[in-house]
Amino acid sequence: MAKITLKQISTFKYGTPVAGGYDEQQGGNFAVIVPKHIRTDDNCKIDFKSIKKVKVDAKKVKKLICGDLLFSAKGTLKCALFDCGDDFFIASASFIIISPSENVYPLYLKEYLNSEMMKRKYRSITDGSTIPSISIKELENLEIHLPSYEKQVKIANMMTDYTKCEQLLEEKIKLLKMQKDQIFRSLTSGQIDFLGDNND
Repeated sequence: MAKITLKQISTFKYGTPVAGGYDEQQGGNFAVIVPKHIRTDDNCKIDFKSIKKVKVDAKKVKKLICGDLLFSAKGTLKCALFDCGDDFFIASASFIIISPSENVYPLYLKEYLNSEMMKRKYRSITDGSTIPSISIKELENLEIHLPSYEKQVKIANMMTDYTKCEQLLEEKIKLLKMQKDQIFRSLTSGQIDFLGDNND
């Protein structure tokens, strides 16, 4: 399968700078998404519940549309899919907004950009940097595989299923660790009579 560059299948722009920061502002007219709203523990989904509204000149904003990808370009390099239909959301200037063309399934591109394979590419670009960061020029020149739209959908759905399995396993491991710790404390404190042995 041939490789193509991201700039061949997407358009790129930076998010919207907001004067006065990104905390809740009285009379705010746009809900702004910042990197902390991208949940790395939940397959990089956007936590819409914690988003604040800020005041921004409507003429200067870059409103998000459903299907846009938000690439956090500094610090932890990660990508989220904006899948909300509301038109009052914007992304902070910390993001590169990727708008895929019609022949690209947005969820496929999100999974691709969050893959370990791509993370290795990011590390090769940011190697030696104290805080990893990537520019639009660097991002748009990265190469990816792009199968047919139908295959993109199948691959994206398969990867989503795998992620759900990973999350379930991680939850089970976390629960087992908690149970192990509780049992250990109960055994060593004498709260549990181990095999009927009441001696110290």
